[in-house]
Amino acid sequence: SSPERGYRARRGHPNIEAYTNLLDGYAKSGDLEKALGTLQRMRKVGVQPNEYTYTCVISALAKKRKIRQAIRLLDFMEGSGTMPTIVTYNAFISALARVSKNTVNTNEEYLSDGEDPWFVEQAIELLRRMVTKGVRPTVTTISILLECLATCSRPRIGEATAIVERFEKNGIIPMNDAKVNTAMIRVYGAAKDIKGALEVFRRIEEPDIIAVNAFLDASCRTGEMKIAFDTFDHLFGPQAASLDAITPDVITFSIMISSQLRLNTVRASKKAQGLYQDMRSRRIPPDISLVDKILSSMTRDGRLVLQKKDIQFTLKVLRDA
Repeated sequence: SSPERGYRARRGHPNIEAYTNLLDGYAKSGDLEKALGTLQRMRKVGVQPNEYTYTCVISALAKKRKIRQAIRLLDFMEGSGTMPTIVTYNAFISALARVSKNTVNTNEEYLSDGEDPWFVEQAIELLRRMVTKGVRPTVTTISILLECLATCSRPRIGEATAIVERFEKNGIIPMNDAKVNTAMIRVYGAAKDIKGALEVFRRIEEPDIIAVNAFLDASCRTGEMKIAFDTFDHLFGPQAASLDAITPDVITFSIMISSQLRLNTVRASKKAQGLYQDMRSRRIPPDISLVDKILSSMTRDGRLVLQKKDIQFTLKVLRDA
């Protein structure tokens, strides 16, 4: 329009930062069409996208499962003279890990060998690509890739271990890194290998709450409830008060409570309610995920007859929510 042309004449076209911020906003809100439209407009008016601009769009495409389109944009990015950085690769692999975790293996396009999500293979291929291009992986890169492998339906412990050993040996990542070890615990947990998870957990000298939660989840996944509760009591029980104690969070309690609700017994229900009361006594509010799990457990088919305490517990959770 004429007013718009007059504004441009006075101020010129928005700069790269303004365009990129606008594009990033569209991408984060899930409006992929507008994000792509902004990228096209930038090129049309002569504003050259930078590595961050491309990274925003590539990540957004991957999150929407448009993986082939994201790869084509990565190729175009390189062809236009803008080289992908570690941020670009990490964002791409992270998006792949997210969609792989949420994928229901019903579409053959997304499967490898009839079992694992196709996204996992693409993440591994991206690691090969970045190394070939001379982009040095970081601890974050390897950790995210391990998270991808943890989504597989078949154990890929050998492959995960080989990746870690290779990059440790080459000095690319530190030996025995806590973040990498935490991701390895999740790989062992997914493979239902409590022995491996325990071995890795013991190698972490000062585990943070993320590592602890990963180990608790691995213990519960493998049905090793005693290990889970012994670890929980050791770290968060009364005796931990005199130590440099780690503070549990809502994820900690969600893991433990969910493990009991799945058992669908009176005893387990009582234990889950005790854990919930412990959580609230620490002034930790439930999140939406935990509330949904509790309500689903109390109303699912095959549920034991609800006792008065179960009904009171459910009402309390609703009030807290």
